[in-house]
Amino acid sequence: MKKLYTLYAGLAAIAALAFVMLTGAVASATTETPGPSFTSCPNLAGWYANPDEQNDLPEPTEAGLKFEGKDLIHHATDPIDLADMDHVTTGFTATTAGKVLFKVETSTPYSTIITNPDGKLWSTAMTYDQEGGQGHPVAHYSDLVGKPTKPGKANFSSASRVATFGVGYAVEEGSTVVSSISFHGHVYPLTCVPPTSSPTPSASSSSASPSPSTSASHSVSPSASHSPAAGVPSTSPAAHGGAVSGGLPVTGAPAGLLAGGAAALLAIGAGLLLFVRRRKVSFTA
Repeated sequence: MKKLYTLYAGLAAIAALAFVMLTGAVASATTETPGPSFTSCPNLAGWYANPDEQNDLPEPTEAGLKFEGKDLIHHATDPIDLADMDHVTTGFTATTAGKVLFKVETSTPYSTIITNPDGKLWSTAMTYDQEGGQGHPVAHYSDLVGKPTKPGKANFSSASRVATFGVGYAVEEGSTVVSSISFHGHVYPLTCVPPTSSPTPSASSSSASPSPSTSASHSVSPSASHSPAAGVPSTSPAAHGGAVSGGLPVTGAPAGLLAGGAAALLAIGAGLLLFVRRRKVSFTA
């Protein structure tokens, strides 16, 4: 009788172990799909924040970059002198007006030049009350050349260059989603829509030529190897990791896993029952 109780105890232990293994496998099969990030979204390649701005990176979303608080973003460009910047078109598309403004960074001296909604410009190299400062914006980039700057700050000159472009906060309140930024004739989309499967295109659709805007944006896209001019700190999105938004969980266990686990439990139970019956027959003979 003692042996029979031992056998029943072993059966219970094996069944419990099989149940734990099955539930563990089901739990591990439940995964989360990661949301858009600076490393996973192709449209965000080349966009970054400076080392001291890592807490102000906007959040990547499918609709674009979501800006809150003091969020900002930069993209390197080939150096452009201030006189030439007067002929460069700039802009961006946002869901809420007034949250962010177009900004560029300069070298010699290092500063940020902000474009107000009315098109006028001011630089952080100047004090609030100086001409070209926030309180007295100017009409053109070239108007900043030779103007007095903050104590210890070099003046803008013919050697000054625009090194990066992007957008950054105008006010800390509220939020906005920026879906694209345009600079120097090129539109940079900031959307992060995941790829979807589509049916094989028909002969007519495959023969269609791309739209002019698409082909133009590809042909003038700056190289990823571009870096800001000297004096402008920079870091790549891959180095700082970027912000990652949460994803939606994929719930439910795979049917094959559940079926296999159930079959294993049944097989164990059947084998042990057969073993018990044989032992019982040999005991009473």
